Amino acid sequence: MDWIIGITACIVAAALGGFALHRIAEAHRIEDAKRRTREIEREKEDAEAMAAPPLIEDFDGTEANAVGRRINTLLAEFNSLTTFQEVETWDARAEQVAEEAATAGRTLVEFIDRCEQAAAGHATTTNEPPHVKGARIKKTRDIAAKVRGVVPEFRKGYELLLERVEMTPNNKKDQAALLRELRAEKKDLQARKKEVKASAASVRREARQLSANAGTSEFLGWPTYSSKVAAMERRNIRRAKEAALAPHEDAVQALERQIATVEQRITWVQRFGDEE
Repeated sequence: MDWIIGITACIVAAALGGFALHRIAEAHRIEDAKRRTREIEREKEDAEAMAAPPLIEDFDGTEANAVGRRINTLLAEFNSLTTFQEVETWDARAEQVAEEAATAGRTLVEFIDRCEQAAAGHATTTNEPPHVKGARIKKTRDIAAKVRGVVPEFRKGYELLLERVEMTPNNKKDQAALLRELRAEKKDLQARKKEVKASAASVRREARQLSANAGTSEFLGWPTYSSKVAAMERRNIRRAKEAALAPHEDAVQALERQIATVEQRITWVQRFGDEE
């Protein structure tokens, strides 16, 4: 009788085990199906996001690029100018292109503003699915960021053109006035450099005096000297001197660079004359 019960128990256990394995397999199948469904949904969302157009069409840079080319052409021609007549013609073209650069810059800024306004408005008013809405906003802001990176180039081109208009004489009278202005600027820079160097010399002189007295003191009215104290004090004096001199030396170097630039401009202005 016991053996019958044992066999029955084994059969029941096997049946239950098979049922459990079936349930586990079914659970895995369901989970795999759900995972695949989620993957399909993500792929669909990615495709929809990729296909979603920006809120504003990409900026048409045809005219802006043409202005950029005209700026580069003028700047390249600038170094070959040698006569007052060439300068007069170049200045007129440069002033016109500088105005075009300013207009192009304003157009770019206005386009960026429209992109940002469209993105901000779309974030709060649309009923699109989140992934599509987010993609359109991102694409619009990416366009704005790309255009924003170009704006400084037009500002720089505008400033360079007008700067060169100002630094080139149209006639002998302009040339003489520019040379007077530049020579006065050079004289002022040289005077400032002299003042800074005098201040640096004062720092060095004071440091030498302190070093000469390093390690000395008085004890009961008698002068004393310690080589160890002197060495320590001189190190401190040297560090303090170097710290005090650093801004002076930086200032001198900066002034020397400015003086060199002015000298180059003087040489540049002197090169011009009338056509032969």
